[in-house]
Amino acid sequence: MGGWGRYNGVEVIIKTTIIIVASLAFTAVGAYAYVYELDRSFPTPGPNPRGCWGGGGFPLYIVQDGAAPIVYRVSQSGQVLSSFPCPGGPGAWGIALYKYNYFYITNHETSWFYQTTTGSLISSFLGPLPNPADLCNRFYDYLYVAYPHQNLIGLINPTTGSLLSTLAGPGTEPTACGPNSGAWFIADAGTHAVYEYGVPVVTGIGAPTGFDSLEIGRGPWTEEFYVVDDATDRVLVYSNVTAVEPASLGRVKALYR
Repeated sequence: MGGWGRYNGVEVIIKTTIIIVASLAFTAVGAYAYVYELDRSFPTPGPNPRGCWGGGGFPLYIVQDGAAPIVYRVSQSGQVLSSFPCPGGPGAWGIALYKYNYFYITNHETSWFYQTTTGSLISSFLGPLPNPADLCNRFYDYLYVAYPHQNLIGLINPTTGSLLSTLAGPGTEPTACGPNSGAWFIADAGTHAVYEYGVPVVTGIGAPTGFDSLEIGRGPWTEEFYVVDDATDRVLVYSNVTAVEPASLGRVKALYR
């Protein structure tokens, strides 16, 4: 159970369920893959959109890269509600709210991670692997980071900056990930798809660069997810139609091109 609230002026999901993560590896045993349809879409504030965080009927935070990268807080129709500058300069990509208090933002070019509130830098560390993309944190103590060039999802301790474990991507170029209490999602720019438990549930996305998901029901799990498409400069919102249990939920491993 859970709901939405505000922490330090940021609208967040308050989750009362305690989630314990033993390792990064996920399993298909007892898991469901869903059939998803495009529910709606809206334009990003400008070109070069990257990572995102939020959604679910509430504002979405979108990173826009450029000479002076900016984080935009937008409505469900794409209207800009507020913004703040990204630390670190050009190369800004991933964004995730950590412990409901502040954001972590990645820089794809320098591999640095920045801990920030809406404009104020708190701390930073050099990531353990080069060229991080989008990341996520919802309900966990660690950061899950997509590494496109290595075809990996990394589990990082933000306190020490150390790499705890890695998971091979289901495609070729993972650019974003979104663990939720009901599913494991990975967006992949190389295959133009979004995977749930290693199964491609949405295909044909031009350049997925950002992702976030939201559990909106139970019995069976109901999911809604947001994909930032750099190819069209739009946010695509998908929701599941029905649950299916595929014959195989194995990961498809491929070499990075």
